[in-house]
Amino acid sequence: MLRFRAANAISTSCSDVLEPWRSFFRWISRGASPARLESMAAFRTSRRHGSALNPRTFSGRANGKESGMLLRQWFNLASGFFKPRLRFFDECSVALRVWPNDLDVNVHMTNSRYLLAMDLGRWDFGVRTRLWREMGRRRWFPLVGSATLRFRKGLDPFQRYELRTRLVAWDEKWCWFEQRFCVGEALHAVGRVKVLFRGPQGNVPTAELFAACGAAGAPARQVPENIRLWLEAEGAEQRLTSSSGTVPASGHARVARADPDRRPKRQ
Repeated sequence: MLRFRAANAISTSCSDVLEPWRSFFRWISRGASPARLESMAAFRTSRRHGSALNPRTFSGRANGKESGMLLRQWFNLASGFFKPRLRFFDECSVALRVWPNDLDVNVHMTNSRYLLAMDLGRWDFGVRTRLWREMGRRRWFPLVGSATLRFRKGLDPFQRYELRTRLVAWDEKWCWFEQRFCVGEALHAVGRVKVLFRGPQGNVPTAELFAACGAAGAPARQVPENIRLWLEAEGAEQRLTSSSGTVPASGHARVARADPDRRPKRQ
């Protein structure tokens, strides 16, 4: 009985210590909205003076899913430094599992979790190819232009799967990554992402990117048929939206300018 009470007291104290930090990560994952700036100041003050913090201060309506994925991202980033190094054109494989906070009402992994898992796969790819080290040194950051995802089979609760990431094509500006969700040799989903890298001087050419990663002089890889069709569909969509006048091809909304010499009509 005494052991139980001691264990319960330790568990309660640990929960009280960790809860503010869990709430803080939820706050970060939801974005620093202006309405929560006062809460952030209270958090810093409480930590500086060592005072207790109300767990509800930062929790808001967050349900913990975002904070769990954020912690998973940092853990995956840290574990990548202890894995074997890869060349820039090798396939990167990371083992993941479907947890209860990844499920939807159909009791399989929800659609949005696939894109977040793909982020984890690219993080692991960047660390193991030493790309992240060059990005930090040169102040580069990746930008996703578009992504597509095709589902074949669902992923069940607690099912272990493997996410395989590889660079399949590139041109002077963009890189195309293919990411496969596999259970053994069975393909459950496949996603493709178009990424560019930007630095202080603007977009980074892929030749400079490859040179920084030790792959200088790499010839342009032939674009696969599925990616070529994807690019044609994107081009058709841009032409359609540009001709209709709703959203131009640049992706920015078109704003009508008023003529100062023209008086508005009376209703």
